[in-house]
Amino acid sequence: MKNDEGMKLVVDGKDFIVNGINWDYVPVGSTVTDPGIWIKSDEIIKAAIDGEMSLLRNMGVNAIRTYNIHPKWVTYIYENYGIYTMPNITFGAYGLTLNGIWTPQTDYSDPATLEVLMAEAIGLVNTYKEIPGILMYMLGNENNYHLSWTSAETADIPVEGSEDPNKKAAARALYKAFNNATKEIKKRDTNHPVAICNGDLLYLDLVKEECTDIDIYGTNMYRGISFWDAFQRVKDELNMPIMFAEFGSDAYNARDNQEDQYMQAYYNVGNWKDIYQHTAGLGKVGNCIGGFTFQFSDGWWKWNQTINFDIHDTIATWNNGGYSKDQNKESDNNMNEEWFGICAKGPTDSRGLYKLYPRAAYYALKEVHQFNPYKEGITQKNLNHHFKNINLKDSVLKAHGDKASFPFTFEEEAMLPFRAFDNGATIEKVANSNLNGNHSASVLEFNKVMNSAWYSGFVFDDMLTATPIIDLVNGTIFTLKICSPKAGVNVRVKMEDMDASGAGNPSFYVDQTIATANEWVTLTFDFGSQVDSAYTFKRIAIFPDFDDTNQVPVEKGAMYLIDDITQH
Repeated sequence: MKNDEGMKLVVDGKDFIVNGINWDYVPVGSTVTDPGIWIKSDEIIKAAIDGEMSLLRNMGVNAIRTYNIHPKWVTYIYENYGIYTMPNITFGAYGLTLNGIWTPQTDYSDPATLEVLMAEAIGLVNTYKEIPGILMYMLGNENNYHLSWTSAETADIPVEGSEDPNKKAAARALYKAFNNATKEIKKRDTNHPVAICNGDLLYLDLVKEECTDIDIYGTNMYRGISFWDAFQRVKDELNMPIMFAEFGSDAYNARDNQEDQYMQAYYNVGNWKDIYQHTAGLGKVGNCIGGFTFQFSDGWWKWNQTINFDIHDTIATWNNGGYSKDQNKESDNNMNEEWFGICAKGPTDSRGLYKLYPRAAYYALKEVHQFNPYKEGITQKNLNHHFKNINLKDSVLKAHGDKASFPFTFEEEAMLPFRAFDNGATIEKVANSNLNGNHSASVLEFNKVMNSAWYSGFVFDDMLTATPIIDLVNGTIFTLKICSPKAGVNVRVKMEDMDASGAGNPSFYVDQTIATANEWVTLTFDFGSQVDSAYTFKRIAIFPDFDDTNQVPVEKGAMYLIDDITQH
């Protein structure tokens, strides 16, 4: 719908802002092309969907972008969770099979190729046109980039168009094919809009000339905290609504070589503020109808796509200066493909299912989606007030209290919920004062003062509820880095208040000894021989100097430094 205020998507007679997310179900150890749960029983598929859609509904998501989902599950998701589906076809983005031969780069001017692509588009509309819960159709996935790329792996994104006449001709053929497929879809279904998925604004001039029948300009766009001129350019050059098919941030800080939930939440919240600011009626460009955060859970298969499906790779594969929080210099690779999930992914069980552990971005976006830009009387002032009150530090704390806890890296701006005991011992986050073996900027400082008890230490627990927060199904091995003012110190890590069916509250501990003084060492604490991996605990306690009655009088700031508490 277009009017003087801007452009809107209307669903069942109501203005609809797309609070969407990219969604799939790919267990650790498999890749996106594996059949996974989809060839298993309905009971298992429902268990997977129920677990994830409950989280999505709680977050305020009203639409998912996905591929190859069976129509009956589209309806199940819609009827049980009120979440719409935007089915997507790749439209040759990653190559296609012609006459039994795999072609890695699609030629959109080839008649045989166009026949295959048109059949794919017609299959899309014929499969879903009568299905309750369909929001719209989407064609492609940044196919314009893949005119240059020859694999599914991501390289540096070409934001500016190419003046190479051969590439321009190939792109023109692509957009003609998009438009012809759109017309065929509309012949068969006049009730659902059709969007394409372009990479950023590359070849926007050709989109204007060739894609005259599409309804929505969809784009994958990674520009950092803002989309900048995208809204105005799409309005001026296409006079069309813009929808973001992918955007967001990874949760891995390539500069510091560790997870960074605060950073991910920061960029995601900034992107959504930009989206809402440019919806109809709020006084800015007014042509944005929403978007789909990328993505719901981590893709452990994405780095190489042929190996290491059971390894959470931390190799940054492309460079983007818009995300400077994890770069030393603008040319550094900083985008970690396997870490874009706003939920961390647990191990796969015997049924092929897994748990999700929401990161800080999940909780921050839950607050984001409580805002309705189409509510009567809403202004930019209301929007600014809403986003100003989203506390990213609180989101980090919520994530750590909801088992997305490990690793604790102490680089986020929030202080994590650790507390010290006994007799004056203190714990606080400080700047790292000893770079001998650890270059982290921030660490924990545990100060065991002279009158502290011999058993003093610090704990991480959920002091507000009785909910178990340490889940050993995620691993029974814990490591931590520690820097001690003296050698020979005994360090104890203890799991306390086990949540089990047996009587009492048993606890288990492992001791390790620090061999050297005044340098960082990594200690490993393996609970596997003591504790069943199904156990959960309500508290983890760490004693940096256990059973030591001969304390060295060291000034505060140089006692015990702790970093990178990690579960394996």
